Amino acid sequence: MNKRLLPLSAILLLAMLLTACQLPMQPGAAAASPTPAVIKVTATPRATLTPRPTAAPSATSAPFAAAQAAVEAYAEALRKGDFAAASKMVSQYSLMVSQLTAGGIETSMKAGGDAARLANFKLLGIKAAGETTVLAQVSYISGKDAADKEESWPFRLENGAWRYNWDNLVDFHTLTVDPQTTNGVTFIPTRLVRYSDRTVLELMGQNRTNEPIVFGQPNETLARFLVDGQKVEAEKTFLALDALRTTPNLQLVLKGYYPVYPSAVEIRIWRDFNEKPWFTFELP
Repeated sequence: MNKRLLPLSAILLLAMLLTACQLPMQPGAAAASPTPAVIKVTATPRATLTPRPTAAPSATSAPFAAAQAAVEAYAEALRKGDFAAASKMVSQYSLMVSQLTAGGIETSMKAGGDAARLANFKLLGIKAAGETTVLAQVSYISGKDAADKEESWPFRLENGAWRYNWDNLVDFHTLTVDPQTTNGVTFIPTRLVRYSDRTVLELMGQNRTNEPIVFGQPNETLARFLVDGQKVEAEKTFLALDALRTTPNLQLVLKGYYPVYPSAVEIRIWRDFNEKPWFTFELP
């Protein structure tokens, strides 16, 4: 064979092979399966929903459906004269403060007779008075031929149930205050008790003189409270201290409902003399 034809033959053979590779695949011919790539999947932790603990209903949650039902149930028991049921709807908290029992409350209701039975009851609204207390504004008629009476009933959340605070108690605050002595008289405030229509400062008094002393005379202001930066006079009354005696249950009364406690009190302010009050107590 001519040696010059060898390169030409090689080129023709290569061209035939390339043409064969470009021929279309015939129907029914199996395509070569490519080798799949192995992909490692790393599991990503999914966020899980952790259920929130169910909070006990509070006075700041709205609406006050449970509290409203409790108010209406209490009023209905009084309307029917079912004092046994009504006394069981009174909070243990208020019984403790009043030093009473449910049985004592029932007896007190029965003693009230017709005046303890309600008629024409209306629930006018409810508002929060703290995390566990609401004030229910109500109107009703008590007794025979009586006019409509409107007041606020405090209800307290106690063991998951709303209960009436006896005597319209809202809450109380125990005081730790140093005693003060002026002109032989010693006072020490012991507790602030807040009701829906008043705040009461309880204090102990001691007269170390040989003469009785009466606070609240016509020429003096018995007491002034400092409430939210404003001075408000206490109700006019008399505090009588016997000679050489200690009186543990004295009270100064601030009329009306205040959302905060008084921060200070002045006792015995003479009107005709430019003198400092006999006593000035901070009420922390």
